[in-house]
Order: sequence, then C-alpha cells, then structure tokens
Amino acid sequence: MGIGSIIGAILGGLLVGLIPGAILKVLLGIILNISAFKVFHKTQSQAKNN
Repeated sequence: MGIGSIIGAILGGLLVGLIPGAILKVLLGIILNISAFKVFHKTQSQAKNN
C-alpha cells in the first residue's frame, strides 16, 4: 500500500499542471472509494468464512 501511495503522489504531482485540481480530487475520491469497498468486502468475506 505504501508503494501505491508514493506512485500516486508522484503521478498526481505531475498531473497537476495538465489536469485541473477539481478533476484530480474527483479521481482521488473514486480511487479511495474503490479501495474502501475492496477492504470492506474482503473483511466481510473473511468473517463469513470464520
């Protein structure tokens, strides 16, 4: 997860000059929601198996 954060920070820094900040914020929100869903879904699946 740490490597992904570093890569995302570098890419975000490079894209700031090309893409408006508002769009980058929306993209970050989408990525964070997908990540949260995956973590929550994985946690529920593990709880059902135990």
